Amino acid sequence: MLLLQPPEFLENYLSLSKGSLAQHSMLGYSYGSVVVQEYALKCGMHVKHLIFADGLYSARMWQENCDNLIHEYSENDPELWNSLMAIRSKGFRSSDPVHANLYNSFRSGLLFAYNPENFKHLPEDANYPNDFNSKLYYQFVGNDGDFIIGNVVIKFDVTEKLKDLKMPVLFSQAD
Repeated sequence: MLLLQPPEFLENYLSLSKGSLAQHSMLGYSYGSVVVQEYALKCGMHVKHLIFADGLYSARMWQENCDNLIHEYSENDPELWNSLMAIRSKGFRSSDPVHANLYNSFRSGLLFAYNPENFKHLPEDANYPNDFNSKLYYQFVGNDGDFIIGNVVIKFDVTEKLKDLKMPVLFSQAD
C-alpha cells in the first residue's frame, strides 16, 4: 500500500474544495498541522481561522521533539530505556517491530505531567492520544525517526513562511 506524502494529502484536500469560495476554519493536530500549514500557505484566502495543536513547523523542531522524548524516557524509565539501548546496540532501529514495540511501551502520559506519579493510575494499554499509524509515521520520518529524523520530514520547514499568513492563527503546545 502506497501511503500519501504531505503534498498528496494537500492535493486531495484541494480537489475536495475546488471551486468553493467558502472559508474554512482549520485545525491541525500533530502531523495534521503539516497538512493545514501547507494548505493555509497555498490557499490562505480559503482559511478563516487556523489552529495548530501540538504542531511542528520544521525538521529542526521535529528533531528537538525527538531529542526531548529520548531525554524524558531515559530519565523516567531507566530500566526500559536500558532494554531499548540493548536492542539498538544489536542494530535494531525505530521501524523494526521489536524496537517499535519496546519504544511504544514507554508511558506517553509521563510527558504530559510535571509529576509522573500522577499517571500511575492509567491502565497499561492506555494509548495517548490515539492509536499509532507506524506505516505512515516511518514513511514520513525515516526508519529511525524516533532518534534521527529523515525521509520527507527532513525537508520540511515553513517557519519563515508562517509570518505571511493573514488569518488569525492559534498555536497550542502541550510541552
